[in-house]
Amino acid sequence: MPNHFNSFWKLFMESLLSLVRFASKNKEINKIAAPISDDNIENLLHLADMYDTPTATRRCEEFLLLFPTKIILRKKIRLAVQYRLGNLKAKCLKEVRTIKDIPDILPVPLKELDIGTAFSMLIRV
Repeated sequence: MPNHFNSFWKLFMESLLSLVRFASKNKEINKIAAPISDDNIENLLHLADMYDTPTATRRCEEFLLLFPTKIILRKKIRLAVQYRLGNLKAKCLKEVRTIKDIPDILPVPLKELDIGTAFSMLIRV
């Protein structure tokens, strides 16, 4: 039994050391990362979703909520639905004033829209 424990302990410590090295490299990468912009926001959201990084997703959503951007409303709603950005979706839906606005901002064909988003749009107008 003691031999198994020693082998396990050695593997555990090696894994822990690898994790610490990775974390320290990751911090260095974060320091030199490019700022969020209109040009890279969609790629960043895709990567944040693919690697399940809620902090990166939250920062992208904050960028879209707080900073002036050239991204059109239709694209913002598509990003909000695709990447589950609830606050952004709510803000975008507040900008829908009449039924005539709905086709202009639909991120997908009406039949592909999730029922919650469609319902929210219709309640607003």
